[in-house]
Amino acid sequence: MTYRCTGILLLCYLLSLPLMAQTNRLVTGYVLEKGTGQALAGAGLVVSSTGQGTRTDARGYFSLRVPPSDSLTITVTHVGYPTTLVPLAAYSLTEPITILLQPGRTLTEVTVRPILTSKQVGEALSLGKISLSLDQVRKVPALLGEKDVLKVIQLLPGVQKGTEGSTGVYVRGGGPDQNLILLDDAIVYNPNHLFGFFSAFNGDILQSVELTKGGFPAQYGGRLSSVIDMKLKTGDMHHLHGEGSVGLIASRFALEGPLVKRRVSFLLAGRRSYYGLLTQWLTPGEQSDQIPNRTWFHDFNAKVDADLSAKDHLSISGYAGYDMFRGQRTDASQSYLKSGLDWGNTTATLRWQHRSSSRLSSQTALVYTRYQLKVSSQEAAVSSDSAVQVYQLKYQSGIRDLTVKHDWQLRLSSNHALRVGLRGTYHRFTPSAIVETNLNAPPTSDANQPIDVLESGVYAEHDWYLGRRLHLNSGLRTSYYLHKAVQYVRPEPRFSVDYQFGKGYLVKGSFTMMNQYVHMLSNTGTGLPTDLWVPTTDRVKPEQAWQIASGVGKTLGRSAKPARHVTVTLEGYYKTMNHLISYREGASFLLPGNATKNQKARWEDNVTAGRGWSSGLELLLQKKEGTFSGWIGYTVSLTRWQFPQLNGGRPFFPRYDRRHDLALVGIYELSNRIRLSGTWVYGTGQALTIPVARYTLHVNNPERGLNPAQSVFGDSQPVKEYSGKNRFRAEPYHRLDLGVQVGSRKNDQRSTWEFTVYNAYNRRNPFFYSMEGKVDADNKPSRTVLYRYSLFPIIPTINYSFKF
Repeated sequence: MTYRCTGILLLCYLLSLPLMAQTNRLVTGYVLEKGTGQALAGAGLVVSSTGQGTRTDARGYFSLRVPPSDSLTITVTHVGYPTTLVPLAAYSLTEPITILLQPGRTLTEVTVRPILTSKQVGEALSLGKISLSLDQVRKVPALLGEKDVLKVIQLLPGVQKGTEGSTGVYVRGGGPDQNLILLDDAIVYNPNHLFGFFSAFNGDILQSVELTKGGFPAQYGGRLSSVIDMKLKTGDMHHLHGEGSVGLIASRFALEGPLVKRRVSFLLAGRRSYYGLLTQWLTPGEQSDQIPNRTWFHDFNAKVDADLSAKDHLSISGYAGYDMFRGQRTDASQSYLKSGLDWGNTTATLRWQHRSSSRLSSQTALVYTRYQLKVSSQEAAVSSDSAVQVYQLKYQSGIRDLTVKHDWQLRLSSNHALRVGLRGTYHRFTPSAIVETNLNAPPTSDANQPIDVLESGVYAEHDWYLGRRLHLNSGLRTSYYLHKAVQYVRPEPRFSVDYQFGKGYLVKGSFTMMNQYVHMLSNTGTGLPTDLWVPTTDRVKPEQAWQIASGVGKTLGRSAKPARHVTVTLEGYYKTMNHLISYREGASFLLPGNATKNQKARWEDNVTAGRGWSSGLELLLQKKEGTFSGWIGYTVSLTRWQFPQLNGGRPFFPRYDRRHDLALVGIYELSNRIRLSGTWVYGTGQALTIPVARYTLHVNNPERGLNPAQSVFGDSQPVKEYSGKNRFRAEPYHRLDLGVQVGSRKNDQRSTWEFTVYNAYNRRNPFFYSMEGKVDADNKPSRTVLYRYSLFPIIPTINYSFKF
């Protein structure tokens, strides 16, 4: 009886919410980009006098209840676009209105000066979540001129960098596999090109990029540390446009336009590197039997959008990226070594968006994802009897996903929004390794069988604005995982609160719990393409983390000119991680070439599980608009891991742990044609495992003693001694990058020349260390030296881009 009464009261409460605002007017419409008509998803709209607001959906649609007044103004904001003030008196509210935002610099001075409301402050100071301005991404100087979203994300607080020049992203103590990277709802398992020096994403065709590192919405799950959600832009439904660029390492081109005017559009984009051609041109004198290393990558994006009706939108998008490396070395004895490495991602997304009414909308998506890695190596050696022995290694691994998503969003009133949804993913893992030891004999091979698992989840999330100062977000996600030998059902509660006080101050706090059912095995921790994805099984438990975060923020400059606004946020977090997995000491994923079926061991035998802790403090000072823009990001953090079978069971620092991390980014519009930019980064050195001693070990071999002419201790081998895992700290990393962009415009055609200098003061940052022995004049060992090797010196680059 008690439960029935509670249900009736809850139903009455939900039904009464729309009646609380029945005297208000309902304003509906779309927020589009001026010129192209592209829908702007995630744009914020706030009634300046009441603080009530909303966000646009994926089609740029919004619905908002406003008081019955003729002098109301709506403030519209979107990352990369100037803040726009829209007086409702200029529109007839009997039908949906259209709001056009002009991309580029801020508007001129306006006379209306609204006070920043709690929702506007909350959008500007969203702690744990950062929306990247793609306009700023294009202005930041980059390595070899390749604009890279992931490298700009590395400049944000809470995000640690990988090795020199890489796109590795390590968020709040998590590894690269703990980032959920989405491209139009499709998971991208390896987001790297050219061994991690460039990312797999073409920034010219992205509409939005959001990084979430805390206070995760209930719709996201499956990873512990972050969500990087990227959306491709919608092609122009009115006019044909194109843009591209030519650089030193790669070129790219994109084309968009209408297939059926105002109803159906297309978007095509491609990128191709010519690094292999450059190496061939730079080494013309090599002999025919000396083939230098060849490597290249390409990627391709395609998207079709169709407005089926005023309430229905259908989109189909796809991505294909591929990397290839080939190398060969031959010596005077005609012995040779051939090697090859291939990896690539393929994704496809079919999405249907339906708006049932001004309050209720839904989205359904079918997603396909595939990642595959292939490694091959062949070595030929000439023996003493002139016989040729050929050894070959073939190695292959991959993962394939089929996913179904469905979401509903119900706006109960201006202050209440409810989101519910479900996900289901069918994974097929193919972790395998095949070793053929001698091609002159019958081949010996072995492989792990494919593993099929099911991962799913349901969630519900409620947004509640209590007046103009307090905002609550609560949600519950329940994840389900099914393997042939085990299954898991785990709840994942989410809660966040923010409160505005004083003159524009905002304080926020959040608690989240996450589970991760897929894992990446790595010997390096750098996110290379040779890292392997494996599932949770009966012997490997799912990773689990919980995180608490809190912070305070303020927007400086309360005038109506956004160009004068500077946001400051300070946030702290604490996170624990359980059931992390890693290789055992000396373990390898490769199966021995002479293994039989009875000797074959499961891959789980080579891994061990542990736990980790991470805590930190993050500061972000940001100016998004104006003649001068940029940000300062600083992080102080501490991350430790502990595995019973690693480092003697003692805690240690993971490789990517950095105590201090600082990034300064500045962009200055010198004129309408000339733009200056620069970045300076500093980071504490990485934690590495370096030997503390090097000596020669003589091996006791009694069989040699049977021959009087041989000494029992005749055999010897070099040995390196280690004191502990990751106990050595590399030198601090710091680098200055500078850029100048000079543009011109004629009618609708624009072109830009960009000159960048990477590592402007030629800092020799450590890439890796090696302990090597030195010999004296008599060729006897004298001392041992630790050498530091660097990768990139000062690198000037020129790049040309165009748009029509």
